[in-house]
Amino acid sequence: MDSLRISGVSRVADAKTGEARIRLDAERRVTMEGSLDDPRIQQILVYAVKSYDNAGIRRDTVDALRGRSEKPPVREAMVYAMRHDPNAGVRLAAMKAVQEAGWDPVVRQVFLDALQRDTNPGVRVAAVDMLSKHTDEAVFPVLKRLAADDPSAYVRMRCAGVVHRLGEDDFEK
Repeated sequence: MDSLRISGVSRVADAKTGEARIRLDAERRVTMEGSLDDPRIQQILVYAVKSYDNAGIRRDTVDALRGRSEKPPVREAMVYAMRHDPNAGVRLAAMKAVQEAGWDPVVRQVFLDALQRDTNPGVRVAAVDMLSKHTDEAVFPVLKRLAADDPSAYVRMRCAGVVHRLGEDDFEK
């Protein structure tokens, strides 16, 4: 009983009859084992990526799910982590997982958002690196602008390098 956390007690006992019927919510430690391909395991891991309070566990969970980012719930959790996780290490790990799952408009936008809004220069540099492989007419102007005015000198330099390497002729109309 020491390992149980009890909450939500709604009925305790009937003093007249001397019988007890207790309705409660109880949490206890549960160990689940199985494949990372098991939807139940994935559901718990997706929850951990989005909601668990320990950044180390979130990072380990992102790493565990990394090869499964093509599955919609996993991919959505990685995108969520890229946009919302307070820990830069978790955001970086999620970026790696998402980029392995393929490139599409959602992925492009989440990398553009990271480049333009992330507070961590390392995350922005990782976004530059990925976007440099998939630069198009929507990405190029952002890289060009940030080459001039990103707060980090290193991010400015990386953006400028991509802009210089690709050249404006390919993107100006």
